[in-house]
Amino acid sequence: VHLAGDPLPRVAAEHHRDRRGVVDAAEPPDRDEALRVALETGRTPVWQALTDGRTLFVATPQGYSALDPVTLSVRGRFGSEERNRTRPPPPSMNLPRFMGLRRARVERPSMSAATHRALFDEPAGAMAIVNGRVFTIEQPHVRPSEVDDLEAALTGATDELVPNVLAAYDAVTVKLLWSKGGAGPPEDGLIGARFLSTPVRIGARLAALYQLGADLMLLELLPDGTILRRITLGSLADARTLARRVLPMNATEDTLCVQTGMGAILAMNAGDLSLRWVSTYERALQRMLELPNGVRVPLDGDGMLPADGWLQNPPLIRDDLVIVAPPDSNSLIAFDRRDGRPRWEAHCPAARQVVGADARRVYVAGSQIEAFDLADGKRTWREECAGVIGRVALADDRLLVPTDAEILVLDAATGRRLRSGTGRSAAGPFGNLLSWNGALYSVEWDGLRRFGDLTREMQEALDRLRRRPDDNDARLKAASLYAIRGAWRDALDLLDEAAGTSGEDASRNATDAQWTREANRLRVRALLGLIHDQREQARQSGADAVQSELEPLLERAVQIAAHAEDRLAVTLVNADLECAWGRAADAFDRLLSSVNECGEVVIDENGVRSRGVVDVARRMTPAWAALDDAARAARLDAVRRRFAERIDAGDVAGAIMLADVLGFCEAG
Repeated sequence: VHLAGDPLPRVAAEHHRDRRGVVDAAEPPDRDEALRVALETGRTPVWQALTDGRTLFVATPQGYSALDPVTLSVRGRFGSEERNRTRPPPPSMNLPRFMGLRRARVERPSMSAATHRALFDEPAGAMAIVNGRVFTIEQPHVRPSEVDDLEAALTGATDELVPNVLAAYDAVTVKLLWSKGGAGPPEDGLIGARFLSTPVRIGARLAALYQLGADLMLLELLPDGTILRRITLGSLADARTLARRVLPMNATEDTLCVQTGMGAILAMNAGDLSLRWVSTYERALQRMLELPNGVRVPLDGDGMLPADGWLQNPPLIRDDLVIVAPPDSNSLIAFDRRDGRPRWEAHCPAARQVVGADARRVYVAGSQIEAFDLADGKRTWREECAGVIGRVALADDRLLVPTDAEILVLDAATGRRLRSGTGRSAAGPFGNLLSWNGALYSVEWDGLRRFGDLTREMQEALDRLRRRPDDNDARLKAASLYAIRGAWRDALDLLDEAAGTSGEDASRNATDAQWTREANRLRVRALLGLIHDQREQARQSGADAVQSELEPLLERAVQIAAHAEDRLAVTLVNADLECAWGRAADAFDRLLSSVNECGEVVIDENGVRSRGVVDVARRMTPAWAALDDAARAARLDAVRRRFAERIDAGDVAGAIMLADVLGFCEAG
């Protein structure tokens, strides 16, 4: 995910700023196609956004990103290559077990694999934050040339069950801590496991749901990855219907609630994971499959499939109730938390998602937004909302509803429409909404947007700083807002007012290493922004930028740049200035030294993302052209030595990268 377009986007009259993030994907979903399928099926994007209070974590088609919650700048990317590895489409011999597909094949529309995955492959977007760790489910995915809507409507029922990986990353460094499953240690006994949920916390332990063969299992483990127990919960009648499903769990201090997707809900004692109760419900099965284009296809023989009803929703635990929206049911069901006795059931055929609950009501959304009384399950209000294509957010006493055209704001108590919540500058369609810290985030099929009243956010951050000068989170947020406005000097001054964190002295600040890293990244951005602005002002006035004014800014950026993207950005600016100051030889040497260190780094320049090697090569060409014959001869010798070192070290990829970069001269 990265910001594209003008670094100073327009502010609407309502003071809502629209920051657009475009997923850096080789195979992006087609927005028109995704919108069509979403409107026909009621499915929302599988991608999620979560926060630990300091960083925004986003699941995307290309992996996972840790973002600055204000600027959406990338703090880190994580996720193994496993999730991008392809596998063959499911074998056709599986298909007749469900229906006579050949009969309907001519009537099926098709969609791209990227669109199919963005709407139907729930594990691809599964993510959770527990105990300072970010958990993901990573797996190979089908990438044929196109995917049939019929197979999409089955939500993977015709897929082979492919083992996946449960991975844990440090929430600060986003480095992999451990993994279980296909990429984990063989001695774990989980090589063939298919994880169906990210972990939930039960006391000082974690629990994760997985499938092994036909068995539904619970994995009990410590946050460091140490496995304590594997508990068999039961056997699945036809596990293929879970091929693209996620079954989120939920836990309190004394209760762990587990969904099976097979007509039963389990409650376990959190202390020892002993079974407390099992309750069943009537499954919504179908003999006729209705495709998104309206075609109805009969299931052959005795074939039965779960209706494509609820999307993934964790159980809600409220006081003495456990409220579930099972994926194989069309009802919202409340069970007694103590003994599993059914308390009430609300039939919700139009609902797809459980929004949340407050002290009095539980809210669900689909083509209608509905509220049900927690005490007896009676509907308290219902509002028709056409075009709902994302996850609804419950923010205080408001429901924020994303549609294909706008974000609606409903009163949670009455369902009354209050207003459109995005302002005139924002255009739909919108995606899954996250409301946090005064801002609203929209996670869409192919990107991320942030909406907020920047003036109010700035004032709140500065007020927090006045009350508590040591509130560095407020300081970082205010500095980030200054940076969005291009007020680079104000951002630097605000960051440098924090005691012991002035970049060069950052090593003294051992109290919050994460804050220091983030502050230094913002400092580098501000310093390079100042350099850019001063050069632009000089260009417009017909003069040259004053070298003595730019050099201190550049030297400071060099000293504090620690992140790979920052080091590359500083190197490129440094080379630009050296060429402008007549020091082409220094610029060439600097760029040559950076090839193998930063060549694979992905960098954003003017809204265009590319590998660092591309930007390095683009600058080396004019630097080489400015060298005299003697300087070129000396640097050719240096290039040959560096190339030989890469070959001798067995670094073939590094040698190839050098050759690619230097293709414009004899050395290449």
